[in-house]
Amino acid sequence: MKRTNELYCLKSVKEAIQNPYAEPRIIYSAEEVSNKNIVEKIIKTAYPNQLGNEFPDFLCQDGLIEHFEVTSSKENMKGAEFRKNDRHFKKECDCARDNLIANDFDQGRIIVQRMEMPELTYSHDNFVKSFKRNFSNHIKRLNSYTGIKTNSFFLIESVGATFKVLKKNEYIGEIYLLKYDKILLEYLYQHRDVLRYVIFTHSNYFEIIELDNIPQLLKKLNDDISFEAGRMKNVSLNLQIDI
Repeated sequence: MKRTNELYCLKSVKEAIQNPYAEPRIIYSAEEVSNKNIVEKIIKTAYPNQLGNEFPDFLCQDGLIEHFEVTSSKENMKGAEFRKNDRHFKKECDCARDNLIANDFDQGRIIVQRMEMPELTYSHDNFVKSFKRNFSNHIKRLNSYTGIKTNSFFLIESVGATFKVLKKNEYIGEIYLLKYDKILLEYLYQHRDVLRYVIFTHSNYFEIIELDNIPQLLKKLNDDISFEAGRMKNVSLNLQIDI
């Protein structure tokens, strides 16, 4: 994982805490975090691990924050299909822009170049597999970590398309949050003795869950909640105007 990704993600969390009415925003309820003021103060103390690629990514007051990505696209040992295609698409866009700049055109001519990344297949099944696979890898490292981990956080960033939340197969107008996902809540709760908090994000929000409070969230869930994968378009526009 590139260091810039995790640094930017933590910076965004801190900014969301500092400016609660701006985007991205922090989402939680009383049931999810026992004392949000204390949690926010702990997150604000986080700083990068000076040992570089060593676990964890960040240290904080009496604990740590570890960042990793999950995806609703297909994933294998080499990583997420979304990330692979995204990197390839960005290289193609950079090359096309450079070629556009290098060419000479008639004065007054306007050229608009539109490029679109091929659409991928996203699903909740892919997401659950990716979540559990990556979580398992990092929880093993947390188990073997010998430093202070009283306040342990996983900062989990979802990349690619997210989901519509459905109730009885009808869209209820809610964004996807872990607190709606019974499968992953039950999975997370199994690790409450090692991990204390999860910060989950997908671009414009951060959801904070205290693992000890998950039974309260599960009591509020209905069995008729399901998820439908959305679509994601990655489009690049290059504009060239010769004056």
